Amino acid sequence: MNERRDALVQQHLQLARWAAWKRMRRLGPGHPLADFDQLLSAAMLGLLSAAERWDPERGAFSTYALPRIYGAMADQMRVETPGSRTGPSPVLVRLEKVQGMLCSRTDHVRRLETESEAAVVWRAAERCLTPAQLVALRGKYHRGLRGVDMAREQGVTESAISQLLSHALQRLRAELGVPTC
Repeated sequence: MNERRDALVQQHLQLARWAAWKRMRRLGPGHPLADFDQLLSAAMLGLLSAAERWDPERGAFSTYALPRIYGAMADQMRVETPGSRTGPSPVLVRLEKVQGMLCSRTDHVRRLETESEAAVVWRAAERCLTPAQLVALRGKYHRGLRGVDMAREQGVTESAISQLLSHALQRLRAELGVPTC
């Protein structure tokens, strides 16, 4: 068992390095949590955890390991967030992602700073989106699901989920008065 685990970890070290690099780039330069060594350390823990739990009958190891690697990095980032035992509100973190999706140009991005502002975004979403669009938006940004997982859950294609999200973000941009990117 340990030999198989060690072999998997050795074979997939680059996957953990790539995921840590990608997360660091996504956080951006100067972000207090964008420390490659810390992210890589957490990614390695996620890789090790995945190697211990992986069942070869469930598919490719890298497909199984990558969400665990990202999860371990997210857990580490929550722990390291100053002034909070549990890190920033999950609602704020996910809604910052929504805000970033609304307009990626930095001159138009307004960061969400309080939970009341986050609530404003969700109330706007509830006002202007169809129930299917709300389900897709909540699945992606509140529950953290991938498109393929939402598609399986809803019994539709991944393309349909992508279209729902795209239309939802367009409508939400219009509702909030965010300029089109």
